[in-house]
Amino acid sequence: PTPAGEPILVAYSAYLSNNSNESYLGLDMANPEAMANDIEIALPPDIDQSISARGGVVTISHGNNTTVRLNSSSDASVKIYLLGNWTAIPVGLSFAAAEGYDTSLQVHGQDYDITRKNETLILMFNLTGEGVSFEQSYTKKP
Repeated sequence: PTPAGEPILVAYSAYLSNNSNESYLGLDMANPEAMANDIEIALPPDIDQSISARGGVVTISHGNNTTVRLNSSSDASVKIYLLGNWTAIPVGLSFAAAEGYDTSLQVHGQDYDITRKNETLILMFNLTGEGVSFEQSYTKKP
């Protein structure tokens, strides 16, 4: 167990893969402390043809945009197979803070925008072949 006051880290890596027969958006999550975790991925409408996931419960809904939710407390990954070839995808990720914790994000590479709405952090970026990695840290509230 993590000592009191030490932040708990969940590491993410998002990437876009385009090869001759398939194109997909991947999100991998390393969660060594088994932190209960709820992430929502907002994508453009009509982008997905299928989805595969391991290590969590995934729900997908279609409206003005395509929304994928991943609920997990272990390592997890999601692959969203895309219709057509995308070189850049506008992605919005929403991270809800777990009960009793504050949360923050550290993002590596590329331009991004983070907004906070109540207990939720929203990370926006354009995902390209270069990919983007980030860590979410949880700190127990005093």
